[in-house]
Amino acid sequence: MDAEWDRLWREGLPPFDGRTVTLNGYIPLPLFQQVLAAVVERLYIYRPEASLFHNTDWHEHDGVINESQPISWADLRDRTASIRNLQDRFYLADTYVRDGIFPAERDYLLRYYVDFPDATLRKPTPLPAGIMDMTCQSPLALQLKDALLTAGVFHLEILPAKTFFDARYAG
Repeated sequence: MDAEWDRLWREGLPPFDGRTVTLNGYIPLPLFQQVLAAVVERLYIYRPEASLFHNTDWHEHDGVINESQPISWADLRDRTASIRNLQDRFYLADTYVRDGIFPAERDYLLRYYVDFPDATLRKPTPLPAGIMDMTCQSPLALQLKDALLTAGVFHLEILPAKTFFDARYAG
C-alpha cells in the first residue's frame, strides 16, 4: 500500500467501506492466469478511460508503505497475459507481497499474488498457484463475482472490506 491507501483503510473510507471479493484459497496457475486476465478485461470495460496505478503491496508481509507508479492498460494486460509473465514477476519474490492495481480515483483495488511453495534457486516448484482479491463498492463486487463464477471459480467470498484488510495486516 501507499500512504493514501493506508489512510483510507485505517479510517474505513471508500472503498474500504465496501466489499472485498476474494478467492477462498489458491487456484492452479493456468486457471489463475485466465481468471486474472478476464478480471483485467472486466475492469477495462468498467472504465476504459481510467488512469491506472501499480503498487507493490506489502500489507500482508510486513505492512511497509511505498510509492505507487502509473501503469498503462497495455502494460497491465501484458503482465497478466501469460503464465510465463506471472511466473517471471513472482518467482522468488517476497512472500505475500501482492501486486496492487487501481485507478486514480481509488474506487477499487485489485491485488494478486502467485505463490511458489518451497521454491529455491536450485529447485523450482512444479505447481505454482495464484490468489487475488478486489476491494470496491457492492455493485462492482457483484459484477466481479459473476465474472469469476462464469470463469469457473466457485470458491470465493465477498467480505466487508475493512474487516478483510484488518485481519490480514502484518505490520
